[in-house]
Amino acid sequence: MTAKRSDEARKRRRARRRNPNEGMVINYKRRIRRNRRRRRIMFFLLIVSTALGIVFFAPFFKIARIDINGATSASGLQVQEVCDRLTGLNINWYGTDNISAIFQQFPYIKEVRVTRRFPNVLRVDVTEREPIVFAYAGDWILYLDREGKILEIADTVPQNCVEMRGIVEFPMQTGEFFSAESQQIHKNYVEIFDNILQNNLLSSIIWVDLSNAGDMEFQIEGIAVRIGTVEKLEYKFNMLADIRKQLPEKVQGTLDLSSGSKSYFRETNRT
Repeated sequence: MTAKRSDEARKRRRARRRNPNEGMVINYKRRIRRNRRRRRIMFFLLIVSTALGIVFFAPFFKIARIDINGATSASGLQVQEVCDRLTGLNINWYGTDNISAIFQQFPYIKEVRVTRRFPNVLRVDVTEREPIVFAYAGDWILYLDREGKILEIADTVPQNCVEMRGIVEFPMQTGEFFSAESQQIHKNYVEIFDNILQNNLLSSIIWVDLSNAGDMEFQIEGIAVRIGTVEKLEYKFNMLADIRKQLPEKVQGTLDLSSGSKSYFRETNRT
C-alpha cells in the first residue's frame, strides 16, 4: 500500500513538471469557489442585519397605542404610568412575558396578559386582586385579598370588607403576605375565606379571629360562631347555613360548631 502511494505521488510530480501551469489552474479554481462561498455568507449576513435593523429600529414599529382592559382605579394609575413609559419604544424590544412582569410588581394586579398587534399596538388585559379583609396594625390599616396578600396600607377602613383580628405583625410592606412567617396561619386564612366567599357570606361577616388555630371564630350578624380548627370546615359551614334558616331574625347568641359533628347555640338577647 505504501509503495502504491509513493508511485502515485511520483506520477503527480512528473505531471507537474511536464505542465507547470496545471497546479496554478487548480489553485485558481479553488480561490474562485472560496470567494463565491464568502460572497454568499456576506450576502446572507447583510440580509439578516438589514432585517434586524428594520425590526428593532424602524419608526413604524414604535408603540403608538396601548389598549388597557380590566384596570380600575385601584391599579389604573400604576398601569398608566407603565404604559406611558412604554409608548414610543420599539414593540419588539421587550417580550410579552417581560412586559407582564413589569405590571405584576404592583400589589393590586394578580395576572396580566400582554399581546402585540403589529406593527405598533399593545393590548394589556389585567386581572386585579380585590380587598375583602382589613386588619389594624398599629396606627395603620392593611387591606388584604382572599389569598392574604397586602394590597394597600392606609389610614381609613375600606368599604365592604371584613375585619381580621389577632394575628397581624408589623411592619409589613404591600405585596407581601401578612402571614409569611406561618404557613399554618396562612392556610387557615385561605380556607376560611374561601368558604365564606363560596357561601356568599362576606357581606354578613363582621369580624374573623384566627389568632388561636385551635379555636377560631367569627361573627356573622349578631351571632358569634366558634369553628375551632379547619377540620371538616366545609361541613361546619353547611351546618351554619341550615341553622341560620331555623333561627329568628336579629337573634343574638353564640353558636359552637367546633366539634364538627354537633352544634350548640346559646341565645343571649333577641331584639
